[in-house]
Amino acid sequence: MRLSKSTQRMERRASARTDANLSMRLMGGRAETLPEFVTETENVSSSGVYCYSPHYLAPLSKVGLTLVLPDRAADDPADRLLKCEAVVVRCQQNPATAAGRRYELACSFLDLDDDHRQLLDEFVTLRNLKALRAPSAATARRTRTRAVSTARAKARPVVRARAKAAKKKTVRAARTKRTARSSAATASGGRSRTRGRSRAR
Repeated sequence: MRLSKSTQRMERRASARTDANLSMRLMGGRAETLPEFVTETENVSSSGVYCYSPHYLAPLSKVGLTLVLPDRAADDPADRLLKCEAVVVRCQQNPATAAGRRYELACSFLDLDDDHRQLLDEFVTLRNLKALRAPSAATARRTRTRAVSTARAKARPVVRARAKAAKKKTVRAARTKRTARSSAATASGGRSRTRGRSRAR
């Protein structure tokens, strides 16, 4: 019984993947004449890798991969070098990128041994858990921006009220000072008139 395209797609996506920039060397298989080149993975799983390539590789072409795992992925340094054969699943032109990233390349592992497959599974799981626990930088920036905007919105009425109160206080002080000056001038005028009458007598 032939599987539907959706079922095949689900099977290909059965392995969890994670975004990771791992150094990788790619070379042509036994029957291929592809020049060897070094690139970086964009994401990886225990079933395959996705990366960019400066060359076009025909789908179903066999290639040799050497993937360098991070230090923490394996105790033995020798286990960090993952060498296996893979088949090109997809190769699409991406003209918007630089010369070394002209093609989007997806490869599926063919003869990956169980130990390295387990290492990749553990690496992917740890990376994904870490990504879930720690918010991304963009999310953190958005959260900070929202918090600052909210704080400013809450503080705005308070600032306005304080400014209004300060203005009223200033107006009252000026009015009181003018009243005091007027009273002083009135009192001074009264004393002058009183002295003038006394002299006239």
